[in-house]
Amino acid sequence: MEREETCTLLLLISDDPGTITTVAVHLDYEQFCLLIVKKIRNCLQVVERNIPGVIMLDAQMKNVEQIWQYLTAEKPVRFPVILITTRETRLKSEAPGQVDEILYKPLDPLEMKARLADLQIIIEMERQLKTKKSFFEGRPKILLAEDSAVQRSILTRLLARAGFEVYTAADGEEALEVVDRTLPDVILLDLMLPRLDGLEVCRRLKAHPSTAEIPVVFITSSQSVEEKIKALEGGAHDFLVKPVNPEELVVRIKSVLRHKKLLETLTVQASKDPLTGLDNRRQLMMDLHLEMQRARRYKTPLALILLDVDYFKKYNDTHGHPAGDEILRQLAALLAGNIRAHDKVARYGGEEFVVILPHTDLKGAAAVAEKLRRLVEEQPFPREETQPGGKLTISLGVAGFPAHADNVEDLLRLADKAMYRAKAAGRNRVAVAGPE
Repeated sequence: MEREETCTLLLLISDDPGTITTVAVHLDYEQFCLLIVKKIRNCLQVVERNIPGVIMLDAQMKNVEQIWQYLTAEKPVRFPVILITTRETRLKSEAPGQVDEILYKPLDPLEMKARLADLQIIIEMERQLKTKKSFFEGRPKILLAEDSAVQRSILTRLLARAGFEVYTAADGEEALEVVDRTLPDVILLDLMLPRLDGLEVCRRLKAHPSTAEIPVVFITSSQSVEEKIKALEGGAHDFLVKPVNPEELVVRIKSVLRHKKLLETLTVQASKDPLTGLDNRRQLMMDLHLEMQRARRYKTPLALILLDVDYFKKYNDTHGHPAGDEILRQLAALLAGNIRAHDKVARYGGEEFVVILPHTDLKGAAAVAEKLRRLVEEQPFPREETQPGGKLTISLGVAGFPAHADNVEDLLRLADKAMYRAKAAGRNRVAVAGPE
């Protein structure tokens, strides 16, 4: 019973004995339940009765166009599709837009299992993160690094027709220059390039923070497993074998773009506070260390405001935590909307927030803190009349570099001490840190 609840239904539509045998023998039955359909006329009934997690479709079946019409029609459910074909078969024009993966006959069991597992992870992550498969607005930028002028011209036309903005390079050195200038979304990299080979180009890209996350797809004329492993170990996301199948080219690029979108979404979500949408404490500490390094390097001032909602426990106890959460959301929006573009505000924890003020001395920071204090005091928050004084207010502590501290930990500690001095002095006020 437990496996039935967790496994994904894989619908294999094929009448090829070799394909059916390979899938049936090598499928991971801990992850998938297999349903085989050998006749096109039975497919639609089976799909309607058993919503599949993944469809594996044999492109060599007779009347396969009926399935394409069904897959391209507007439906409430969009089925992930792995196309099984041969390198010589040209697909229908709409196929690349509907296909998530391509596998070639005879099926390689290891590649089949890897592609299936990868696709299942992507689908589940997209579902949980609520991202769409239509991942990019505008035209994604592709760098094609290929030393053959003929191949460059052919692949550039293919990519442009598929809706990509294409940049080209004829050797490894030029590829690095184009990447630096354009920051493409995906890099197609021939393994054998003049001046710098593809592996060295990839190594340099992965070593630099600004280009490390750009997906690299190697293009190779070798069918050897060792070459593919070398490419993947070199940091590549995927690989294509020459002569490049046009449909596979589009499918592979769209697949790596989905990966890139998911990674960016995860990175953003990992840095955000889910309640307020502000940066979370983890991102705050990263930003603070970065700003401190800049301030030291360029000998510029850096200030920090730590603020806390006065009597917030009383508000929560009186009106409940959902009402308190709404107060924090409104306060976060008020703070974020009243600072400079290069300032940053983050949720520090509970009802505490931190504002980072680069290039700001203590006098300027105290003025910003007083402005924020006044804005909160004047803002009509829901049910604030039940608070002491009839208003929702904040207390703020200010500390700065180099006046008070030369490291992040001391800066936060002194701002915190100053904030508690403001609390002790009566709340709804600003206190500036004193000398240690």
